[in-house]
Amino acid sequence: MFLSFVCAGVAQEQSGEAGPSKNKFTVALNFGSGSYIGHGAPAPNLDGYTLAAPMEGWFKNKPTFDLEGKWFINEQWALKLGGGLYFSHSPAYNEVTGTVQNPGGGTLPPQSGELPQYNAVVGSDNLQYTVAAGVDRYIPTAVNKLYLRIGAEVGFAYGRIAQNAPDDERYMGAAVGEAYSFRLLPVVGVDYFFTRNWFAGVDIRPLSYHYSVYSERPQVGMKLLSSDNHAFSFLRQTPSIKVGFCF
Repeated sequence: MFLSFVCAGVAQEQSGEAGPSKNKFTVALNFGSGSYIGHGAPAPNLDGYTLAAPMEGWFKNKPTFDLEGKWFINEQWALKLGGGLYFSHSPAYNEVTGTVQNPGGGTLPPQSGELPQYNAVVGSDNLQYTVAAGVDRYIPTAVNKLYLRIGAEVGFAYGRIAQNAPDDERYMGAAVGEAYSFRLLPVVGVDYFFTRNWFAGVDIRPLSYHYSVYSERPQVGMKLLSSDNHAFSFLRQTPSIKVGFCF
């Protein structure tokens, strides 16, 4: 995609200004390294529970994509909003009772005629999303159509996993694990506008502060067991690459 935009910018002559301008909108796809925040649901039938928030709440080494939109209030300043969403659903199924009395994981004798029991299938819902808002200051460079960006960003990430199995005495309602995280950080980057419609850029986040909370609830009606974490980082986050469209 990046190479195709470069070729398009070289081959096409388009009217209009290539670069920031008042009331211009951009939509970009960002590619980097990170993850949605999440926390698995606890087992529902333990006699005790322990929870500790991880030392890092937001970024892990996984490839990620998110969508980002910007509105230029003038030729120098732009407001931005971005994020991503993930959701999955696994349906639950009732158990199928066999003929074995008090099944406990043993083996059936050959040709016994007994039917094994199919245990209930646990259903689960997994919701994860991130939202980020910020502001960027665009500074022209000595290279035509290349702009330096300096800005700030605040973000929120949330993850929730709920598990339940019908007709299973271990589950008195859904077991839930959830986590959320706030982050505050400066952003430095560059954008190159190949044409008035296409651009590419790189973002670097040299510093960051994260506040994360992890919680779990093994049964409906019980209070959440929670643990939180404060984290500061310097030059720990992988740069992200963006390819975008202007209109």
